[in-house]
Amino acid sequence: MFFIVNKNGETSKITLDDLIAIFNGAIETDITDIKTRLGLLENTSSTLASNVSDNTTTINNIITAGFNLIGVDTN
Repeated sequence: MFFIVNKNGETSKITLDDLIAIFNGAIETDITDIKTRLGLLENTSSTLASNVSDNTTTINNIITAGFNLIGVDTN
């Protein structure tokens, strides 16, 4: 079985197996890109969580100071 395809104005025929291979290659590339991006996202979120954890006392002091400025009792 053949399929007629047109790429960049050039018409040709392709077998079902070749068409499937093209789709599978594109899907594998997309999956690899998604895995890479997920890895970067995991690393970034882990770093962010670590930074927030490391700075919790400072963050709480800033919040308390802000509340004190506007007259909110935090005790």
